[in-house]
Amino acid sequence: LGDVYKRQVRAAHTTLPSFPSASVSINVLDGIGTELATNVALLNTTVSVTLLTDGDFYVRVAPVNAATLGAYTISVTIGDDPFEPDNSIAQTSVITVNGPSQLRSIGPTDEDYIAFDVVDSQQYTIAVTEVSEGVELELSVHHVSGAQLGVLVDEGIAGQHLWRWTSPPNLTSADQFCVRIRSTNDLYGTYRLAITRD
Repeated sequence: LGDVYKRQVRAAHTTLPSFPSASVSINVLDGIGTELATNVALLNTTVSVTLLTDGDFYVRVAPVNAATLGAYTISVTIGDDPFEPDNSIAQTSVITVNGPSQLRSIGPTDEDYIAFDVVDSQQYTIAVTEVSEGVELELSVHHVSGAQLGVLVDEGIAGQHLWRWTSPPNLTSADQFCVRIRSTNDLYGTYRLAITRD
């Protein structure tokens, strides 16, 4: 007993099914039926889940008490990836050098600016892996002044790219840097970013 709704969602986005007008049990399921989130909802309840893969996902709605279901309202909204907004040098997100990687989303009009700590005259490896099939990326390193220090285009063939970059000498505390990653085609997808200092 209950209703099932299907929604296609991009990875790393948060889906928020909302049920403002009924007492129901809410389950979010992946394409093979694995439960990703659940909640017993009274009125005006939202369930939130961050999805790690692209694909079809399902929301199952079942009455808490079959005799009292009545009508209900459902809406599903898709939020940005957890690092947004990071679409300009003024709005950079941050990644820790030699820290954990980050799963990020990208699309035709999206640019990600990610700041990282830099020590002068050191070599850094910018690793972009797990690129969604067909997604083409352009990577560049920028000074906070806006000056671009290098560009690398990843054709997305192998789904990954490693870029080695050597920081300039004689840096001051005002010298801050970020990597910009943008899509060069019309596809949506995800990628994983890690930056290490050798």
